[in-house]
Amino acid sequence: MINYKEYVLLDKSIIAQVSINVPEGKELEVNLVDKVVKVYTPYYTKLGNGKDNRRVGMKAINAIEVFSKFTPQEWFVFKMLVNESLVMDDKFKYYTTCKVVIPKIVQSKLSATDKVVFTKGYQRLRDKRMVLRVKRGGSYMINPGLVVPSKYNEEIKEWSELVTNTLDKTNSH
Repeated sequence: MINYKEYVLLDKSIIAQVSINVPEGKELEVNLVDKVVKVYTPYYTKLGNGKDNRRVGMKAINAIEVFSKFTPQEWFVFKMLVNESLVMDDKFKYYTTCKVVIPKIVQSKLSATDKVVFTKGYQRLRDKRMVLRVKRGGSYMINPGLVVPSKYNEEIKEWSELVTNTLDKTNSH
């Protein structure tokens, strides 16, 4: 082993003393790389683009196309669910749609007109497999192929089970 002890100079100042063991027959190579600059972006939600990804076993839904065909009732429900799905991510300290299962929508707080609009909008979104009720009492789930969650693998498994347990059972009767 060959020991190198020398001062590393950067911009004509000493920043550290380096001791490196290099085995016989080997050569030490040093490369300077550019510093990685963090790019800050506004808060965002990932949307499906309609492309097929064989690695995840599901085709994404073209969210823009779907949104352009929403009725006013569907928009009412969808906007309410997305607004409820924004949660503070404790690790990164920013709002993200990291959950696709949305806490209860308390329909008793809605006006009589909004309840009718919500019910019609939900039924249409359910028929299109965009949103499903997770359990009685107002918890819902947005299709993870439409609004892509940060924990996609967990959410797609839950969505598949939900489709099997709710839609497939109702269609078989």
